This record gives sequence, structure tokens and C-alpha cells, in this order.
Amino acid sequence: MFNKKGVSPIVATVLLIAVTIVLVILVIGWTSKFIKQDNLKSETEISLRCSEVDYNVLNACYDFDSGGRLTIENNGGDTLSFKVGVDGGNVGTCGNVYVSSYERKEINCNGLSSGNYVKVIPIIGKADCSNKIVQVDITACDGV
Repeated sequence: MFNKKGVSPIVATVLLIAVTIVLVILVIGWTSKFIKQDNLKSETEISLRCSEVDYNVLNACYDFDSGGRLTIENNGGDTLSFKVGVDGGNVGTCGNVYVSSYERKEINCNGLSSGNYVKVIPIIGKADCSNKIVQVDITACDGV
């Protein structure tokens, strides 16, 4: 009865490592499904929020005394920030480009002197709502 041999320590160690690796792979596969669902949900939420963005660029002007100015009116419920591009390439240097919900704000934007038009792209959080881009001609500011 005591002559039976057990599993060698090397075989036991290899089996334990193999079982551990299989369990880790199963857990990673299981959790990755939830992570992918969260990403899809957030992308859907972002596209829905972008579809509700409602804003107007009322004025884009430049003069030598005060520099460039954008007047933006946010008619939606989210606070928006903006990317500003001048003539399809140069990015204007704009300060304080946050417009709260239902607010009209004038923004200093010095890069407007280098172009004929400006493109304004709204951003919610870190989401770029480029489907709501607005292009406005740059004019001389009132009083020039």
C-alpha cells in the first residue's frame, strides 16, 4: 500500500502554472467584453451629445488695435470648447474658448489676421464634434 508513487514535483509545478495561465486568459477574455461595451456606449453617447450641439458664430473680425475676435452663442445645454482654424490650415491663438450653455461670449483670437475665413469646431469634454463645423468669413471689426 505504501509503494505507490505520487506525481513528481516538476510535473505538479508545470500543471499548476498551466492551470493558472488558462484561468488568467479566461478572466481577460471575460472582462474585455465589458470594456468593449463601455467604449461603444461612450462613443454612442458622444455622437448623441454632438447631435444636440446648437451654436452660432455671430462674428469673426480683426482690427489692428484690438486683434481678432470671435463672438459665439451657445444655444445648447452643454458647455462647449472650440478648435479654431483659419483658412484651412493655420490655427488661431484663442484664449478662454469655453462657452457655457445658453451663453454668448466674445473670444480674443489673434490668429484671425492671417486669413479670409475661420472654421470653428465644437468640442464636448474631449469629444470632437466635427460634424457641426461652422465656417465664417473674417471681416473688419466695427469702428474700423
